[in-house]
Amino acid sequence: MLKSLKEIYGFIELNNKKYPFVFSTKKFKVTLYPPNADQWGKYKISILRELTELRELKKLKGVTAEEYLIIFDVCKCSMYNGFLTYNVNWCAYNETLNFDFVKGLRMSGGDINRFYSEKTFDLEINDNLNRIELFFSLNRDKKPSEKYSIDNGIDAVIDINSIISIDPMIAKNSINTKRGINIEYSTGINIDLVIRNIEHLYQFFAYTFYRDNISIPDIELLGKYDDRMFVIGRVLLKDYFNIKMEDNIDAERSVINYEYWKTNMSKILTDIKTGNIILQHICGSIDNRRYFTKSRILSILAAFEGEFRNIYGFGIDKIRSSDFKEVKNFVVEELKDYSSKKEYSRKKKKYIQEMIKYIDNYEVQYKDRVYYSLNECKDVMEFFVAKYCNGYGYNGLYNEFAHKMADYIGTLRNELAHGNTECEIEKIKIRYIEMIEILLYAMRLKKYSENINLIQKSIKDLFLLS
Repeated sequence: MLKSLKEIYGFIELNNKKYPFVFSTKKFKVTLYPPNADQWGKYKISILRELTELRELKKLKGVTAEEYLIIFDVCKCSMYNGFLTYNVNWCAYNETLNFDFVKGLRMSGGDINRFYSEKTFDLEINDNLNRIELFFSLNRDKKPSEKYSIDNGIDAVIDINSIISIDPMIAKNSINTKRGINIEYSTGINIDLVIRNIEHLYQFFAYTFYRDNISIPDIELLGKYDDRMFVIGRVLLKDYFNIKMEDNIDAERSVINYEYWKTNMSKILTDIKTGNIILQHICGSIDNRRYFTKSRILSILAAFEGEFRNIYGFGIDKIRSSDFKEVKNFVVEELKDYSSKKEYSRKKKKYIQEMIKYIDNYEVQYKDRVYYSLNECKDVMEFFVAKYCNGYGYNGLYNEFAHKMADYIGTLRNELAHGNTECEIEKIKIRYIEMIEILLYAMRLKKYSENINLIQKSIKDLFLLS
């Protein structure tokens, strides 16, 4: 069974020379040593000659003390008297001597344990190396197949599972339980594409928990034989490996759980892959949600602007009044007619075309986008507005409140965006910012599902409003 390694020792080959190495998961740095003291001077001179080339390396490959094949994705090489050190972005090791044909991926433990309950799982028993595994997997016959494209011609199928391991060789604490997500690829893929897929999954969980301190301790590479998936390797990523598990008392509840995502997970992963989702405003932790600095408020308002474009499009004419659309069409047609009749130079005609393009793509104001989104998501948002905005401008009339909130938010956004750091963030505006946070989720969750009750439940859970 493949071991989980914390400190890794072995040999790396560079330019036909074998260097002993030590990799520290605490610092995420790999240090290469000369083979022995007698050859130290010779290696030091050799490294100095090759230092420019060595600094340009992006990958290091070698063998660990356990005889696993290992690969490091590296940057920022430094040298101290013949000892080379590289910063490591990620590393992976496996037993198959091949990183170009990974058939699947399993991420388990940590925050994934909070992602779903294990009430509806089928049981499978695997007796392997004196270790009994009870493998609980969602019954595929009872749920739609969740499949999405991770690259041209390569699909990934998502499966959710829970594993209870019983080791009869250990007298105490012999039972270990962890829940996981399995990804099976339609064909074997290389390790770089696997890493990109892992990063997309981390972004999905950051969105699902509305925090980016996502802890997933076990990331395993899978092979496939005789229609069964099995572990062939492990992956360690610098950005995620040493993240401390969220310890807020409400961490178990604050999540959009699998009940919503079971038929929608592939949709959001597709949007993440194509960059059609804004994630820069995600909080660092649950506690950080309580603090509304001006920079954080601006990031939330910028996220709304980006999400509006992703979900509803640019400069939507249907937001505008019929009078505005009539005037706009009249001006555009007049400019086109004027340009065709007059004997203008090429440069002047270019100016007219630029004016036409500007008017044709004239975007709505920020406050108009807020008002439009509040109305588009009224079936979701009215509950939250009625419950949490009494005394904050809501008097029972949703449309009137939507106008009032849109005006406040539009003014605040303009003040912050134009560098007015002296503007006061009134208490009432903080409540409106909280509504924008909820609206951001309402817009996107409604894009993927028409189940309003489930969307509201998901938002209540995430923001601890239930």
